[in-house]
Amino acid sequence: MYLKFLATGVMASLLNLAASVGASALDHAGEAAVRCGPFSFAPDKNPAWEFPGTYNIKDNLISFSRTPGKAETKEEWHGLLANSGNILLVGRGESGTDGWAMEFSGFWQGAEKTTLKGKYVNVRGATGQRVCTIQLK
Repeated sequence: MYLKFLATGVMASLLNLAASVGASALDHAGEAAVRCGPFSFAPDKNPAWEFPGTYNIKDNLISFSRTPGKAETKEEWHGLLANSGNILLVGRGESGTDGWAMEFSGFWQGAEKTTLKGKYVNVRGATGQRVCTIQLK
């Protein structure tokens, strides 16, 4: 509950910052691919994977979503594209007894040239992480 409240507060701060920064408007949407290495706790049981996703940039707010396999639900991450071109995406996901936090960052270089680097870190369930990239297309 506290983490959800904290994440909501962080997102509200990002939205307020986005409104006040006055970045030049960018309106862009496209496909993406998220690639993650094996889970550090049990790499043989949890190998690397890749899933398609989509992203949307409106002014200086950015969102990314993917629909994982199996019975998992859609994951959505939100963040900010700063005037400098720096991007920060954050999100949370869960499946069964596991829960994870996701954080990605990078620099906007235009569609098909932007790669965000980050990781999934388990916050509930098995202890470990996956190192990942998101390639915007």
